[in-house]
Amino acid sequence: MEQFLQLINFRYIPNRVLPIDVISSEHQALRDALIRRLAKRAKGSAEAFEAIRETSASMIRGMVDRVRVLHPDADAVRLATPTSWSEMVFAFGYLLSQQGAELEDFLQGSGIQSVLMLETLLLIDQDYFQKFGWRQASLWGIEEPESSLHSSLEVQIAAFLQAVSSTPRSRLQVLSTTHSDAMIQYADQPVYVSLGQEGSRFEAGGDKRKVLDRTAKAGISRWLHPILYYPLDPVILVEGKYDRVFMEEAFKLLRPTRTVRVVDLEQLSDDASGGDERVIRYVKENSGPIKSKSSDAPVVVLLDWDSGNKVSRLARPFEAHDPFFALAWPASAFNPLLGSTFRGIERHYSDRMIGLAEAQGAVIARTKQGVCSVAGDQYDALKRLLYDIIVQTGLQTSDLTHCRAFLRELLATCGAT
Repeated sequence: MEQFLQLINFRYIPNRVLPIDVISSEHQALRDALIRRLAKRAKGSAEAFEAIRETSASMIRGMVDRVRVLHPDADAVRLATPTSWSEMVFAFGYLLSQQGAELEDFLQGSGIQSVLMLETLLLIDQDYFQKFGWRQASLWGIEEPESSLHSSLEVQIAAFLQAVSSTPRSRLQVLSTTHSDAMIQYADQPVYVSLGQEGSRFEAGGDKRKVLDRTAKAGISRWLHPILYYPLDPVILVEGKYDRVFMEEAFKLLRPTRTVRVVDLEQLSDDASGGDERVIRYVKENSGPIKSKSSDAPVVVLLDWDSGNKVSRLARPFEAHDPFFALAWPASAFNPLLGSTFRGIERHYSDRMIGLAEAQGAVIARTKQGVCSVAGDQYDALKRLLYDIIVQTGLQTSDLTHCRAFLRELLATCGAT
């Protein structure tokens, strides 16, 4: 066990830490990362310092792109690397340029310093993986990462921590204590911790919306309207969990260029009954919060194909410039071998999935031409079987044969292609 634990690099970042002090303390580790990259270039080059500059720029390219999003006034970010042999012993730091002038990192606000600190630690810990026999994974323990951040940076940092810890094949995990509703929104698994007479009590596995409601009622965080969860991301609102799970799995295969959240009515409201009519009522009752979403993170309501005539009702409370779109699944996304008795999203499923459901007991009739139908009293059982299949085994690329084009159009509406 001890040998296994030695493969994991653990970082503890306390609350109110000075980000510049952390960056300075990592001078040696980041210099080593730079040297490893330089070693891959041709040796003996007369342009050694140009090589250092180019390599350092490549090394922090991802960081630069994210800092520009968070700090639009910054023209560039670069490592303060040596430019001559007399500067070879150098103190690591960043230089941010703005309107032609370069400012050192310690002159930046605490929010930008925090961003640079986290990006630096990520760069170092990712570099561990390039060293044979060295650290194989990293675990960060962060106390209240929202400290000293304004609201926009708070959300950006929350999204950053989620992104770096949930990237496919990522070997970085983040544990964080927080009082921030934004951090809770972007957490994969919120844990509610309370202090009583018997000591600390940990409650894991709760629904995220309920955790947010509970922390707001306890005065720990601010109350936030559920439709405004994930403020940086487009939100697709569907009727129920069957639609949501299918689309979440489909998007994993389609790999959108940005995160798109799929939510169902049950996740947003305690009153989730009523199907498409309940969705229409929910949108009408909550048009104000929807209108407050960012224009590049719209709410898209998606109805089943058999509710297409109700799309216009969804759009009534909104103006053309509002961050809102209403769509219904089109006939072009149908599986031609599934007839109209397949009433909802199931009509877009592949032959493979229908065959798997049949193998597990679904009762499906076929015409001589092979068109499938299902009796009304058997439909709910079929839906549950298909849902379980997706949850347990996911989807294959071939399962999107009939609906791929529409899903790509949907992602385009969300600005995610």
